[in-house]
Amino acid sequence: MKASVQALHNGSCTTWASAYLALAREQTALWQMVFMHRMQKAAPVPDWYQQRTASLFARVERQMARLAEGQSDSAIHLAARTLWSSVHGIAVLAAENKLDVAGDVDEQAMLDSLLENYLNSWAG
Repeated sequence: MKASVQALHNGSCTTWASAYLALAREQTALWQMVFMHRMQKAAPVPDWYQQRTASLFARVERQMARLAEGQSDSAIHLAARTLWSSVHGIAVLAAENKLDVAGDVDEQAMLDSLLENYLNSWAG
């Protein structure tokens, strides 16, 4: 793993992703209430929630920008959401005990593989 990717892999993105996955597994009901909640009758998402979500994505974007300084803002925007959506997918499957279908695979190992491979590819 490249030095800059290793630093990021050992830093914020990995810490955030691992904490997100741990919350999904250890506090499933709470995690589902917060991250799987659906607005009734297609009600609009409150502004405060959109602002907090944007703030969290901005943190991921800053980490992604550190890895690939030549990337455009739109590429960084897309990469942050692609990465986090992938993390979310693993968390959803883990929380709903759907990873058994994939065989005997540890969700943390899946997360580590995702982060290592995606971040290495992103860094070029």
